[in-house]
Amino acid sequence: MPLLLFALLLLWTIATTAWADEAGVRLPTTPPPVATQQPPRLQRLLQQPVVHLGPPQMPQTAYNADLAQRMRHLLQYGDFILAPDSNDHGYIQSVNSQRPLQVGASVSLVLTQATPPGTLFTVYRPGLVLHDPRTGQPRGTVAQRLGQLQLRASTPHDKQGDLTSLLQEIQPGDRLLQMAPPLPEPTPHTQSDRALHGVILALQEEWEEAGQDQVAIVSLGRQDRVAPGLQLRLQHQLPPGNDPYSHAPLPPRTEPSGEAILVWVGEWASLALLGPTAYPVSRGDSVSSR
Repeated sequence: MPLLLFALLLLWTIATTAWADEAGVRLPTTPPPVATQQPPRLQRLLQQPVVHLGPPQMPQTAYNADLAQRMRHLLQYGDFILAPDSNDHGYIQSVNSQRPLQVGASVSLVLTQATPPGTLFTVYRPGLVLHDPRTGQPRGTVAQRLGQLQLRASTPHDKQGDLTSLLQEIQPGDRLLQMAPPLPEPTPHTQSDRALHGVILALQEEWEEAGQDQVAIVSLGRQDRVAPGLQLRLQHQLPPGNDPYSHAPLPPRTEPSGEAILVWVGEWASLALLGPTAYPVSRGDSVSSR
């Protein structure tokens, strides 16, 4: 009996579909899912809790996990990437208020240069040093933004500051960077005769390769006059090999591998969201603005 009922139901479905096709009737279908504002991979990345992994001197096994945390901070808390030759202006020597700290808490400072009272500083904690995978040259440092303070008193032997904003817990040894006037907003690089070229400095995942909807740090930043939304082309370096028929050696070559889009622009490096890729993306792959 169950088999007979199943057969009758199947015949009724086939007949109904054929009648609908002949009559031009469109049967109701499941509506497509509503697109989210952010790609699924980036949305999941932002929803994960942030875990602090301590000072920058960390074992290599923690490198990739810390990189993912830093990327979430870049997108959520406005962290920044310091220039390779950037020098800080001092550090926090001690915290003079009870914890948990609040805005207005007093801290003792050590400054590297004479600074008048009233000067504003960004409090940050240096993280990963980004290197160009092809040359090994440093390309910047991911800096975790902790808050801001204002210098209240400055004598040769006593320098005090008050916290004016607090994003993360501040500790003795955290660095100070004197706040500069804000730069004008960059404009997308769309009208130059030459394309911009850069390299993928790091990937967000713990694997050595990444694909669509994953995030990468690229070596293009505000000094290149780029802005979020800029489309990038990816180039993948293929290793040397041999011709399958003649067995002649083939030199290394570069092939187009996909596209990406800038989602956050830093001073010296930026975050790019990977689009469809023909090859797995890895550190050292080239990027260009067109």
